[in-house]
Amino acid sequence: MLKSRPSGITLCPGILSGWLATPPVDIRKPFRRAIPSWNILQADSAHSFEVEISACNTHGKWTPWFSNRKKEDLPQGDALLWEIDQFRSDDLFRQVRFRVHLSRAIHSRTSPRLTSLYLTWNDCKGDECPIPRSKPRPVSPVQVPFIHQHELDPLVGGHICSPASVSMVLQGMGHGIDPMDVAQLAFHSDYQIYEAGLRRFMQPVSMALGAGWS
Repeated sequence: MLKSRPSGITLCPGILSGWLATPPVDIRKPFRRAIPSWNILQADSAHSFEVEISACNTHGKWTPWFSNRKKEDLPQGDALLWEIDQFRSDDLFRQVRFRVHLSRAIHSRTSPRLTSLYLTWNDCKGDECPIPRSKPRPVSPVQVPFIHQHELDPLVGGHICSPASVSMVLQGMGHGIDPMDVAQLAFHSDYQIYEAGLRRFMQPVSMALGAGWS
């Protein structure tokens, strides 16, 4: 179902969806917090993907599969949190595994392309408060508008996730700034990417809020 090539992993011709699963990966040092990330190129809005991660603690027990598209309601009192794209626990973990699902609409002639998977981890004990046994539902004071990146510019829509997110939050705060302006400021010509670090994102934030940044 999937085809591997130097430029990445794609769906085979005529296949509409497929899964990739990694074997367990040993981590050098035990960890309590992990943040997965990935590069998946989507040429048009007919493409979609899902990334799942599971971790094994030092006692050999695996967590459920956590998805970037689903909110996990863990049992009350569980010493484990899944928060959007990261998990942290009171336990120590030593292995992880990934599952990636690629799919496309029947009319699409191109395929989403998985180019890389990453994991950032650390032992956060002492750096953060203990995980609460009762987890109140978070309430955001900002109503964030939705921005369709591909409608803004089909050529770069799949590459401007962070600039679009910054613009959405700023618009929710009442500071109108175009996502393409943020993308232009965040573009790094040396690496041909639109996500070039905090300093480049603080420029549009400062511009919208009328604040200085050095």
